[in-house]
Amino acid sequence: NNSASLNLGEGFYSAKVRGQGSFTNTAYAEINFAIDTSAPASISQIFPTNNHVFNSSQIAISWSAPTNEISPEYDSLYFYTDASGNSIISRLSTSANSLDTTLSTGVYYWSVKRFDQVGLQSPDEIPNRFFVQ
Repeated sequence: NNSASLNLGEGFYSAKVRGQGSFTNTAYAEINFAIDTSAPASISQIFPTNNHVFNSSQIAISWSAPTNEISPEYDSLYFYTDASGNSIISRLSTSANSLDTTLSTGVYYWSVKRFDQVGLQSPDEIPNRFFVQ
């Protein structure tokens, strides 16, 4: 028989296979893999808080979220010009929980979304508004 069926939950796995004949066997071949079916957890926006005012174009953004031990994750930081999140003016990706950037004078909204290697993403969040003057 050259097939097997298993019902595996999330986690890291290793499998070894080899060919067997009447008189000889092949060497084992090993494969390591992970099963990840859970989307990343919700992000907590830390700074800037809603309606924060920056007095310079240099801004610092920070957030937090629990890590997923199965699939490495990265965050995408979005800047919008509208509260509905439809007018994205910038998207920056990072594996850190903070980012420093420069924005011109204006009213902005920000949110963060976490993605994992298999393409799952954290739930949408309400963008926070901030001002650069």
